[in-house]
Amino acid sequence: MMFHRRGLFGLAGTAVLARSTHAQAPDYPTRPVRIIVGFPPGGASDILGRAVAQELTKALAQPGHTSGQPFVVENRGGANSLIATQELIRAAPDGHTLMMTHASYVTNALFYPGHPYDPARDATGIATVARSPFVLLANPSLGARSMAELIRMAKAKPGGINYASPGMGSMQHLSHALLDSQADIRLTHVPYNGGGPALNDLIAGHVSLMFSTTVQAAPFIQGGQLIPIAVSSARRLPILPEVPAIAETVPGFESDLWHGIIGPKGIPERTVARLNEVVGRIVGSPEMRARLAAQGTEPFLTTPAEFAALLASETEKWARVLREAGVSANPT
Repeated sequence: MMFHRRGLFGLAGTAVLARSTHAQAPDYPTRPVRIIVGFPPGGASDILGRAVAQELTKALAQPGHTSGQPFVVENRGGANSLIATQELIRAAPDGHTLMMTHASYVTNALFYPGHPYDPARDATGIATVARSPFVLLANPSLGARSMAELIRMAKAKPGGINYASPGMGSMQHLSHALLDSQADIRLTHVPYNGGGPALNDLIAGHVSLMFSTTVQAAPFIQGGQLIPIAVSSARRLPILPEVPAIAETVPGFESDLWHGIIGPKGIPERTVARLNEVVGRIVGSPEMRARLAAQGTEPFLTTPAEFAALLASETEKWARVLREAGVSANPT
């Protein structure tokens, strides 16, 4: 996928664009801006949303003022962010209601019957912010310490190895479905109600595998309770340099949890361009880069056009994975 290579270079392009758009939208925002987060406080989207909201408030202060209109995070948890997404789509397209979302914005529309919304048609992609690759963890009792060993074991006993996920339709669940497809193996899914219970059962040995965020996994890797088999990014991660990428064994594999800001369809282009430029400066700052790195997350910057292309690419990719895996919210 081109976006993780091109995204950082998009910052320069948006800065040029901003010089022409900043003067066109000098009064935005004219009132407080809501940034909806579709998950409870404390999660990755919530943490990112609050960090970006704080900086947007300062960056978009009007000349001569020490502070601007506040950007305020509102948590609207439920249904894997579907409730928040529906609220965002119904909002007025004036730039005063935004949403910090992630990859499930695309996969929810594909996973749930009836496609409750169209990811590209029903919202405006404003700016990507960051991406969080997964690490594939194994309980030591499994006996696999590499992707090659895992694939060999899975092929010898189709369906005999199980894996945990935070729930049906989660990105961890779909990442395993992608791995099944690309590695030509069959693992057995054990869904949980959240990542915490799933991780606890992985540590206890009740399940054998799980995709986890690097921050969540780090203490258990360091303590030896869990084995890091591989990371889901296209390349190795600086935070886990000794752990290979799945793509080193399964060419082309890539799955991560990208985060981005979207708005209702129809937001004026000048407002979108201004927000994209300011978010790019925020995420590209040394302070934010250090903050993201400490969480095992990397900056991921794109222009609005690149964000739109990402949504199209992700929709095509995950629609194929779901179709091949026969996965949906109400399988029949």
